[in-house]
Amino acid sequence: MNTKPYFLVSIIASAALFVIAAVLSYSAFSSSDYLLVIHFDSYQGINWFGNKWDVFGILGTGLFLGLVNYILVSALYSYSRFLSLLFSFFTVFLMILILISVGVIISVN
Repeated sequence: MNTKPYFLVSIIASAALFVIAAVLSYSAFSSSDYLLVIHFDSYQGINWFGNKWDVFGILGTGLFLGLVNYILVSALYSYSRFLSLLFSFFTVFLMILILISVGVIISVN
């Protein structure tokens, strides 16, 4: 992996955001066995229930997409630095969205 500062900052920021989301979701849902509201629509009301494994599945999907993006960053760095920079900061944006979604699920339940 390249040691450019903006890549390191994006890796550290996305890892920190992921760890915060994982700790929040584990602390909120580790001992719960009840149904959770995953999706709420203002017209129809609650239209998607799930359990704690669905929330952890959101985290797992985010981790997988983050790893794929950083593999692409390291592969595309020598070819196109703009694309690698775009992918690295998109990963930070993705982790922010995952943190927001986990926070909303926690606050609704």
